[in-house]
Amino acid sequence: MNLYHLTAAVGALAISGCFYPGSPPSKDFQSAASSAEHSCPTLSGIYQIDRNSPLAKFFFEAYLSTSHPMELVELSETPHSAIISAELRMREASFKDAVERLKADKGQWQAWQALIAEWQRAKQKNQSVSVLENKLAKLGPLPQARMTLSRSACHSGWASMAYQYQGNVEHEYWLASNTQGELVLRILSYSTASSLFQTTIRTGITDTQYFKIAKALPADFIWELPTFTQQASSRSNALRADLPNRLVDLQQSLIAGLTDATKAQCRPAMRATIGHTHRDVATAPENQPLPESC
Repeated sequence: MNLYHLTAAVGALAISGCFYPGSPPSKDFQSAASSAEHSCPTLSGIYQIDRNSPLAKFFFEAYLSTSHPMELVELSETPHSAIISAELRMREASFKDAVERLKADKGQWQAWQALIAEWQRAKQKNQSVSVLENKLAKLGPLPQARMTLSRSACHSGWASMAYQYQGNVEHEYWLASNTQGELVLRILSYSTASSLFQTTIRTGITDTQYFKIAKALPADFIWELPTFTQQASSRSNALRADLPNRLVDLQQSLIAGLTDATKAQCRPAMRATIGHTHRDVATAPENQPLPESC
């Protein structure tokens, strides 16, 4: 068999496979969007997260593996964009219960409280919080988080969101919403084969799975997170630790305005005071006089 016939055989194999998705089990699993070839679905809405569902495991796994998993997600689409914002949240009751349990361990509670206060300040300043969120999730409940999804294509009211490869099988994840406003996930599984040109081609759809994601009430999603503050003892310790550095800065500012002769006379006394401060602020000499010229 020459190259032409071999290429034709591979092409025939690809064409012979079935590339039509399996029928949905009921109308509840059909897209409510137009069936036009390139029409996109409307995905915006608030949905419940079932941590055992394929959708949750595939898209939100990082926020489900903790002891305080996210329970709700709001999807928000941007007009004329393939980017979809996803805001995940715990339910208010779940968050409050987790906080109360955390208080039983005083050390962990104080560490979490200081960290979530820092997280809230960073969010107010529109700073990156990904590192803080990872630390928070390890200590206690992370009340909310943001991430983005993106669709690569639309077809007949479905949005192609992601691909996953497992050996010779390729899984494609599609999302749509039904007439009840629920989110519908369709997973198409393709058999694949290697081509002559070191690429992988699909040879047909071998399986079609459908799943529904229930809506959630806006009242369950929209709740006000209390403002957390670092405990006074923690702030006091931080200020105490930084006091020597502040005194050094003050010393340098004062010396900068002196004459050379006076600088030589003042430095030893100032260094003595700073030295005592580094050792223990509480035992520093109270009446160690500086030369009058200082």
